[in-house]
Amino acid sequence: MATPDEETLIVQNTVATNLLEVVGTGIAFPLNFTGEHTLGTFKASNAGDRIQQAIHIILATRIGERPFNPEFGSRLTELVFEQNDAILERLLVFYTAEALRRWEKRIEILGVTIINDYNDDRNTIGVHIQYTIRNSHIQGSFVYPFVREGMETGNLYTGVEATRMLNRGSTVE
Repeated sequence: MATPDEETLIVQNTVATNLLEVVGTGIAFPLNFTGEHTLGTFKASNAGDRIQQAIHIILATRIGERPFNPEFGSRLTELVFEQNDAILERLLVFYTAEALRRWEKRIEILGVTIINDYNDDRNTIGVHIQYTIRNSHIQGSFVYPFVREGMETGNLYTGVEATRMLNRGSTVE
């Protein structure tokens, strides 16, 4: 008869084995090499990491962005310039659940909630996704940072500012 510690270890190994069978292993996203100056060896991800990376890829991809699969992705990018109100929150929940139910078949969505105080910046909203991995009792969660602002432009001078900078003889970077 096994001791309680051995039984716990057996259960943990069984859950890990089942998770690897359901989810598998593969190349991590974003693509990185495992060590410095090693060519051809990519970092690998397994089980839970693969699902979270897939969720991020699905939500960050605009519909129509992939030429050979133009329907892949989510509609979250359509909401970037919407007013930050209850309607935006409902659309974030709906579009997130819709995309994940369609494209991530390894999970079942338990709930999607909004985290308004995700950070100090009002332009970033946390989308909290709770899920279970199909064919298992393993639950997970992921927070996708929905950013409502454009890309950083660095030191971009336009209009009157650009004219002033050129008249002073400064170089515009």
